[in-house]
Amino acid sequence: MAGTRNGGRQAAATNKMRYGTAFYETIGRLGGKKSRGGGFAKNNDLAREARPPLWPARRARSLFLAKPPPRLFLPPSRPMVS
Repeated sequence: MAGTRNGGRQAAATNKMRYGTAFYETIGRLGGKKSRGGGFAKNNDLAREARPPLWPARRARSLFLAKPPPRLFLPPSRPMVS
């Protein structure tokens, strides 16, 4: 059941059984101590360079809105007789 809600609950129960009820508190504390506060939060210029330009998305959106909606089905060519 990997990747499902029930599988996640079973994994959490197993982790708590094996490593104690404070398992998630412990790994969260260790991750917080190890963190250096880096990444885009530290370097705003790097975040600005990595940001994708906005014009392609705006252009694509306007092209999408200008088109008529797609037809989901074709009407029958002649009326159906029962």
